[in-house]
Amino acid sequence: MRIQQSLMFLCALAAGGAAQSPDGAAARAAALDPRVMLEYASFDPNVAVPQVPAALRAGADVNLHILQFFATPTDADRAAVRQAGGVIRGYLPHDCHLVEADGSGQSLRALEGVRWVGPYEPAYRLEPALLKELARGQAPQRRYNLVMADKALRMRVEFGCANANGHGARCGPLTDSFSGSSALGATFQFEVADATPNFFAILGLGTATSAPYPFDLSLLGWTNCTSFAPSTASFNVATGPTGAAAYALSVPNNPMLTGARVYGQWLNLDTSEPGNLTFSGLTRMICGSDL
Repeated sequence: MRIQQSLMFLCALAAGGAAQSPDGAAARAAALDPRVMLEYASFDPNVAVPQVPAALRAGADVNLHILQFFATPTDADRAAVRQAGGVIRGYLPHDCHLVEADGSGQSLRALEGVRWVGPYEPAYRLEPALLKELARGQAPQRRYNLVMADKALRMRVEFGCANANGHGARCGPLTDSFSGSSALGATFQFEVADATPNFFAILGLGTATSAPYPFDLSLLGWTNCTSFAPSTASFNVATGPTGAAAYALSVPNNPMLTGARVYGQWLNLDTSEPGNLTFSGLTRMICGSDL
């Protein structure tokens, strides 16, 4: 596949795909990692929760909660949530559901197997770049995309312009990064360091995330490793003498791709790691205008 065609191919696959409902996800064993994994922060809620600016905290009228179980939630767990009056709105790693429930979620805390219940803060739903601007008091006038569902309970504010960031923790030495631009007509580069020198690393690319992803790979033998998104295409990229590699992706200059997302994660054969594989964190690019 030519690099010029890669993004259009990925976007076409995404258009024909169907997200898997959290209710339909097969049950799996408990994750070894107790953290709640958000783009805003990753944290163990029984140790500490992240600080949130006062203006971006959930008010008394916000009734969307993060509900974390001690083990991977089962159909029986979800049935108990509904019986307690909750409405499941989504999934978060590890072992969490987003649940709409009246009040402070006290009825959810009493359920068997529940580890923690906390508010789904408005700050958790904003793009990192916008959070930085708000912290400086500099949210400029521009076109924003508001993605809303279920009467705005799950609202996300996103830029209509190009953006990229890293997410999630690696296992082993692989370090992901990026360069270039995801603006329409530009070239974006997925990069990795500390792979096996003079060998190759594998880059998996996808265009969507849905349950059961992110998927804990520990039970398959890759300790503390996570697959963050399903791959619709993969590429073998040669590494240099320092173990660095890069893959350039040309973004077509097509306005219909504004807001399109591509998720990239590297993996590498490494006999010094459990299961002989190591995985990087996730790089996410969003196509858009170059403002």
